[in-house]
Amino acid sequence: MPSDTDLADLQYRPNHASLTDDILLSELIRRYQQRSDREIISVYPNRSQVPRELWERLITSARSEIALGGYTNYFFWTEIPGFSRLLQEKAADGVHIRMLLDDPDNEVTRRREGIEHAALSVTTRINITLAELEKLGPTGNLEVRLSETNAEAHVSRSVFRFDNKALVCEHIESG
Repeated sequence: MPSDTDLADLQYRPNHASLTDDILLSELIRRYQQRSDREIISVYPNRSQVPRELWERLITSARSEIALGGYTNYFFWTEIPGFSRLLQEKAADGVHIRMLLDDPDNEVTRRREGIEHAALSVTTRINITLAELEKLGPTGNLEVRLSETNAEAHVSRSVFRFDNKALVCEHIESG
């Protein structure tokens, strides 16, 4: 967990890209918890049950920032028609888009694959996302990072933020 000094230092850093993942995630959670006007609107048993229309509405309504902190973010391309075009349009409109993925070569990714036993591996899903992003070419206002320092926490929690709205997905293992 980052220290209070590290978190306080955020306000003095002009280049947030130099911050570590754990500081960014902790600050996002701290800012969310600090607001007393936040409320839970809906609860879904898992990320795949969040209605596509909700994802589309959140993305299209964002005017300043979109932060996609999913481990693979692969589902955006399969569930939202024209997602690449939508990203390009939002970036061109001045929306700052940040995407955090895990490194496909990370040990945490390999362990997750062992847990999921999915036909389409975690590594494959990350690589598909990276390939889709590469197809976009140079796109201003789009920042893509691989989770380095806090991948263990990242694999069990995804945070998606659209201006002042957020979806938080906890990945709970069944025993």
